[in-house]
Amino acid sequence: GESETAIQVWESLIQAYPDDLLLHEDIIEAFANEGLSEKAIESGIKLVEKTKDPYDRIVRHFRVAELHILADDLEKAVDVYEAELPRTGASSWLEREILARVSRIYRREDNIEALRSWIDEQAKSFPERLSLLQNQASLAAESGESEKAVALYREILDRSPGDRDTQNAFVEILAQTGYTKAAILQLESLVEQYPAEADLYLGLAELLFADGQKDPSGEAVRNFLAKSPRDEIDYLRTGRFLEKYEQFDRAAK
Repeated sequence: GESETAIQVWESLIQAYPDDLLLHEDIIEAFANEGLSEKAIESGIKLVEKTKDPYDRIVRHFRVAELHILADDLEKAVDVYEAELPRTGASSWLEREILARVSRIYRREDNIEALRSWIDEQAKSFPERLSLLQNQASLAAESGESEKAVALYREILDRSPGDRDTQNAFVEILAQTGYTKAAILQLESLVEQYPAEADLYLGLAELLFADGQKDPSGEAVRNFLAKSPRDEIDYLRTGRFLEKYEQFDRAAK
């Protein structure tokens, strides 16, 4: 009886103040806190429809997706994120957020195949969105499809030459999928392009050591120290690197 009374009061407030969208948000949260998921979702959808500001609209629609998750209706949550994807800019933080949220939903159910299927469908619908190709590549690598992962990243590099995030991710994919020598060549190319970036040398040292090239690895570590400010953090990172590869005597010095 109390719940029904509360619903009547909150719904009357919404009707009395139709333009007070912040009040509507508070009432939606009140519904949710009382475990009234259907009412919260229903009111949330109506609030989204009333919202004119594009950013506020997406944020409020995201809340509807969260309410679907709380109601254990994961497919409807995915539907919300899928509906908002076309409204985001390619490679924007909102696009990345949507992809991350959908990934969490499917991974929560340990349903990687469903995640791959969803990403593949979106990639077909939006072939210009490189973030979808990156997700396809990462999932292929995770599933042991090394050649497919590398081929996808080569396509991404061809379509976004000079993009540092993509270049760095390609090195990671090569290393992750066992193409260590190719990863070394890619990172050496980056070192040539950006010789002042100290972190590149430490990454190169790790790859060289993993490939059994101990002397070049040591040279890369020295280059890292030469290019870095050589503060306490840099020496600590160097020491951790050496310890990682069981060179304890050198790390102690």
